[in-house]
Amino acid sequence: MEPQNPYKITINPISLVFIFIQVLIIIFVAISLPQIFKSNEITWNETERQPQIIIKDLSESDPDFGSDNVSILQNELFNVISQADFSIDSVKEYSIVPDSFKTLYFDYYQTKFVSFLIDIPELSNQYQIFYSYSFPSGEAPDMFISILCSPESKDCTDAKGQTSRNKIVSDYLGYFDFEYFTAYMDEDSTPTITISPIDLNATETTKKLYINKIKEAIQSLGISPDLFKYKVLTQADMTYRLD
Repeated sequence: MEPQNPYKITINPISLVFIFIQVLIIIFVAISLPQIFKSNEITWNETERQPQIIIKDLSESDPDFGSDNVSILQNELFNVISQADFSIDSVKEYSIVPDSFKTLYFDYYQTKFVSFLIDIPELSNQYQIFYSYSFPSGEAPDMFISILCSPESKDCTDAKGQTSRNKIVSDYLGYFDFEYFTAYMDEDSTPTITISPIDLNATETTKKLYINKIKEAIQSLGISPDLFKYKVLTQADMTYRLD
């Protein structure tokens, strides 16, 4: 007969299962408790929970627009919408209106200009976004942004600090390389675009051609050329001073 081991401990398999289940419960509670009692307050480093605006498909529509610039543009849209008495307390995603995306590249100035419409369903309005930036460098310091109510939007007031369409046309007309004339607009006066041709004795047909060229340029900026009047200078508009 073998001698009995007084220190031998026999554990029932059922007890092992019970102990294992208890351990799992303890682990689950340890993981879950911090989430259960987690404060609803959003901390400064929880960027994914902070109120913000995301423009869907912007990076796909304009692959040259860097991620930093996208953030700047989205923050500016956030500020504009906030001025419209619309409280943003979460992450909001908005879509670019189909077929509204326009882009231009001014090679001489190495500048890319973009405009598009974006739907804001909560406000029953659309905004038109204009921006330009250095290309191919894409540096933010040279970036321009203006966010305005779309021409079709009703009961919509442009946010403070945004550049008007008149000012945009006035600033960017000089970026176009017109072959036989130059054009300018005094932004402080009636929105009349003055065309100064090389030949001050241009025919009526030629004048209409110049005006159409200007209208096409304005349209390419995403702005209606019908907002402006047009004048082509002639010899009679020139004055001479004889000493």
